Amino acid sequence: MHSSSENGIEEFEVADDMTIRKEVELAYRNGLHLTPIHMLVKQSSAFESDVRVLFDGKSANAKSPLDLLLLAATFGSLMTIEAVGTDAEEAAAAAVKVLSTEVEVEGSA
Repeated sequence: MHSSSENGIEEFEVADDMTIRKEVELAYRNGLHLTPIHMLVKQSSAFESDVRVLFDGKSANAKSPLDLLLLAATFGSLMTIEAVGTDAEEAAAAAVKVLSTEVEVEGSA
């Protein structure tokens, strides 16, 4: 984006947004179900960046539980995390950590 100043010189705004892409293998034996979805939405919502999960030709907003559920990703699925924004690196790393580390839910065995 640019604008003209009073002296006729065009000024350009530099975008601080960056795009980060990271691949991750889904570690949850039951696939992308409500537990990892809840954790991913909670983590992703803590960042300003737009975070998306790409799988099997589909793209889901990582801040939307329904979007993530509709991916229907199964155990071992290779997914791509895409984060765009000023805190994209941190947002992508947080998403990868959630999806690559299965957490045992109390009461399940």
